[in-house]
Amino acid sequence: MGSELSRVNKYGYKKGVAWGTPVDMAAGDLFYPQSISGLDLKLKVTPDVGKGQGFETAAYVGGNDALSISFDTIMYQDGGAALLLLAQLFGTDVVTGATDPFSHTMTAEATSGKFGTLTFEEGSEVKTIPSAMPTGIKIAPNGDGIMVASVSMTGNTASIANASAISSGTYPSGEAVSPFLLSGVTLRMNTQSGDALDSGDDLTITDLEVNLQRPVTTTVVNGATAISQPKEGGYPEFSISFRIPAKDSLAVALYAAYIAGTRQKATLTLAGTAADHELAFSFPQITLDLVENPHDDVISTRVTGRIQRALTAPTGMTGITYPTAAWKHVTAATVL
Repeated sequence: MGSELSRVNKYGYKKGVAWGTPVDMAAGDLFYPQSISGLDLKLKVTPDVGKGQGFETAAYVGGNDALSISFDTIMYQDGGAALLLLAQLFGTDVVTGATDPFSHTMTAEATSGKFGTLTFEEGSEVKTIPSAMPTGIKIAPNGDGIMVASVSMTGNTASIANASAISSGTYPSGEAVSPFLLSGVTLRMNTQSGDALDSGDDLTITDLEVNLQRPVTTTVVNGATAISQPKEGGYPEFSISFRIPAKDSLAVALYAAYIAGTRQKATLTLAGTAADHELAFSFPQITLDLVENPHDDVISTRVTGRIQRALTAPTGMTGITYPTAAWKHVTAATVL
């Protein structure tokens, strides 16, 4: 059983089956959040301040607010939670290959709707959030050059569970082993109508951030005190931002493309350290939102782009029109 020390407690996340119905953790479902918040139930309470009572005498509970959960987790090359969450956010996970590493190809869907159960130890208790839907993942290096996934989720409620909800959970073999590093990151970008991306398109960057968001709406309907399964309302918002620390010829080209409204394409590869494990993103269309050159001591170039769907696959990205992630991973079966 857990401890009042959060560093001792176990945390697990597992693919859900039916909204509102928790699933128990099993082999490979535990993970290591670096920090986590938003796990506490917040009730909707209405005080009775009707006229004539003279002093408040009662308050009534009508339900609970949706949980806004957030946590950071290091992106281990063979970590289980990051792969599952990324696949759920994209909406697909097609696995190819007969031996390790297996290739998990995730193509962004118009809607995803995937969710899971988040269970954790808290002192002498085990608590569970029966259904939590990932609504955003930000991938960026921390100050030490370690790639981190910052995850946001919307959960329905929190309740006390039996110890069996987490006791059979174990960590994947790759959890806490070999994270992706900024030193292994390669970003290539050129015009969408240009030739296939190659080493001549490599950008020297810092302050990298890939932000993948799926806005959802939450509703409590009759017969329930917690939200029903969230629905995606607004468009998914995928973006990339980075800084070229010293303005160079590629920075000049990006500024010209921004002014001209010239669309870009890009690949972002997080290289692994063993068995060719890697995470490679393909972005077939990027519309530059902002390219600026602040006049600091060294003139740099800051770039922000909207990651979009392309009407046709650009050169070098055969068959790819939606944002895609391909993760070479130790896991043999689809996580969805």
